[in-house]
Amino acid sequence: GTGWVVRQAGNGWTVPPGDPTALAAAIDRLGRDPEQARRLGQAGAQALEARFGIARVAEQIARLYAEVVDVRPQSVSRKKT
Repeated sequence: GTGWVVRQAGNGWTVPPGDPTALAAAIDRLGRDPEQARRLGQAGAQALEARFGIARVAEQIARLYAEVVDVRPQSVSRKKT
């Protein structure tokens, strides 16, 4: 689930699945503290950008391509007879 992302980045709270009372309390808490909501939102956006932003994904793809090129077998040239 997404709980590990929230805990690692400190960008939100988790509630037990299927617990509407806990969910309502968390939403109410955010509604009563707009500054906290803003901080959590910014932290969440930063965590997503760091993990899934275009620069990070492009870097991962480039690294993957480099690995593929490095391990690809050399082509064998055939002599014409």
